[in-house]
Amino acid sequence: MGKLGHYQTAGAYFMRLENFLVMRWKLFLLVVIIVMTCSATLNAGSGKSESETFQGTISQVFNAAVKAVQSKWHITLLDRETETMSFDANSGLACSASFEELPGTSGVRVTLVSHAQNGAVGTFGMNGRIAKQLFKGIQDELSKQTKQPHD
Repeated sequence: MGKLGHYQTAGAYFMRLENFLVMRWKLFLLVVIIVMTCSATLNAGSGKSESETFQGTISQVFNAAVKAVQSKWHITLLDRETETMSFDANSGLACSASFEELPGTSGVRVTLVSHAQNGAVGTFGMNGRIAKQLFKGIQDELSKQTKQPHD
């Protein structure tokens, strides 16, 4: 085998190591999303969720949501693989949105969960307003997509 075989073995080792680290990173991100979602739902007095269904593919609705959130708030986590995003609503609320393709339809359910962060007070009713703004923004962006001519 000589030196060439040794380098092939080292290359394979580092490739396996890189794959292992990438998988660990993805697992870490998934755990962070789960913890954020669970802490939001367990937080007393908040953790309210709002849902709405939109027509389109999951990719179209997700992209529309990204544009809607970027226009008003600050995205803190964006994961296209798990179709989730988190953002700071600038009102003492941290929000997480998940996207679920509805089987047998061309619909996608968007669920928004928000919770008070850092002991924020006075957030009563804010999650409903944020959900309305987000859902309106998604619908507006989807409308823009359908009005654009296709090449």
